[in-house]
Amino acid sequence: MSGLVDTHTHLCDTQFDATVKPCSGARADAGVGRIVEIADNPEEWSRAVSLARAHPDRMRCSARPASHYADRFDAGFVARLKAALAAAPEAIAIGEIGLDYAKAPVSPEVQRLAFAALLEAGRDWGVPLVIHCATPTPT
Repeated sequence: MSGLVDTHTHLCDTQFDATVKPCSGARADAGVGRIVEIADNPEEWSRAVSLARAHPDRMRCSARPASHYADRFDAGFVARLKAALAAAPEAIAIGEIGLDYAKAPVSPEVQRLAFAALLEAGRDWGVPLVIHCATPTPT
């Protein structure tokens, strides 16, 4: 198996349902041996875990409370995230988390509060973080 790892796939996105085979020969031919699926929102966490379980030798996943969903963030969200990570050894990280001032419909202040709390959670739980940061496109 190749040493290359694709650390950021979005194969749970429904646009790929009929066309993408997550562990296809094309990936292997390109030298990608392992994949980390970034579940795009809490509704996709179980789907990402199922996908990783279907390919245990090649795939893992992360639980992603993205910037676009920062307005959903509260203590209950943190508890659900912790439970999702604890219940699935395939879930190896929190992320992608961060700030997206370019596209996220959530205010920067709300994004910063959620990001800070998730950084703390990752540290407290000893879990790696996948970080995202986007800034507005210069005009």
